[in-house]
Formats: sequence, C-alpha cells, structure tokens
Amino acid sequence: LEYERLFEKRTTSFYKDIAQFKALAFPDNKKSWSTYKSTLSQFFDFFSEKRRSKYKNGILEEISLEDFRNFIEYKQSGESGTRIVTSSQSIANIYSHISSMLNTLKDNGRISRTLFDKGRSYGLEDFEITGNKKNDNYLTTENVKTAIEYYCDKNHGERDVCIFLLCASIGLERPNIMELLWDDVNLTDKRPYVRVG
Repeated sequence: LEYERLFEKRTTSFYKDIAQFKALAFPDNKKSWSTYKSTLSQFFDFFSEKRRSKYKNGILEEISLEDFRNFIEYKQSGESGTRIVTSSQSIANIYSHISSMLNTLKDNGRISRTLFDKGRSYGLEDFEITGNKKNDNYLTTENVKTAIEYYCDKNHGERDVCIFLLCASIGLERPNIMELLWDDVNLTDKRPYVRVG
C-alpha cells in the first residue's frame, strides 16, 4: 500500500487483473485457486519490480516468453525467498498458470491478445532448466528428530509438530491440513485414520 505502488507505478493494478481472472475462471473458489494465486502473485511482483515500468493499458498483452524465462531464472536463483524451482513439472505448471490467466482474459474480451496463446509445448520448447538440480534429499530419522526439537521450542509447538508429522508421514500439503476437522481424525479405532477430502 505504498504511494508509489498505488499511484505512480500502479503495480497494485495487477492484483485487479488477478481478481478478474479469479472471477472468470474460479467463481466457486475451487481448491486449485490457491496455487494459481500464489504463482500469479509471485510472477507479477517479479514482473512489476524487474521491468520497472508503470502499469498501463495493454501491459498484460506485452508479457512475453522472455519475461516468463526471466521469472524462472529468478525462481531458480534462490533470490525469491520461496521454494527454488527445479523440476520441469513445476516450470510447466507455472507456465500453465500464467498462460491460463492471460488466455482467459483474452477469451473474455478483457485484453486483445496474448503471447501465451500457442500452447504449453510451444512455450516450453527449447527451454533449458538451468541452475539447481534436485538433490536426493530424503528425510532421515535424524532430520525428523531435529525438526521436532526445533518446533518444540517454539510457541504453538504441539500444533507445529503435529502439522510437520502430517506432512512428513502421509504427505499432506498445507491446504489439506487446513481443511481437516476433528471428525476427520480417528485415533481410537483399531485402524486409526485421517480422512482427507
């Protein structure tokens, strides 16, 4: 909510465009929206800062595959402060989220054209996955002990240990955990269970 972002560069206007895409493509606020929202927020933060150009009519139509490549390089560099993108599937998903927004806005007459209209295989053609490669970084008993000790020393330690164990042991992701109710958890049955979805 800085003056520059609101009135000079108007970068907050990108969030109006994201909201417009949500209204068109996710009117029921489906579960997958949170992933799209995260990707798009990170991309437009990057785009508005690195381009350093003012928000103007037609700026969405100028977003190029080069802007996408620069964003992936930024995500691979570790500068973004979020999880480093290493897999080809993650890169393909990011491409799909950006192209889906731009194509939806075009199909609904909000923008006149997009440079992301030739499909994902074209957009990712000749795209090299540079930088960090995934390591075989598996959880060991020692890692789990270290994580539990770390969480125990914090406020809300019991909650955080529980969430960590749900993630580590049965692979639940944050949106799944946030939807859990007490009725979904039964630890007294002969076969204890956690019901998801």
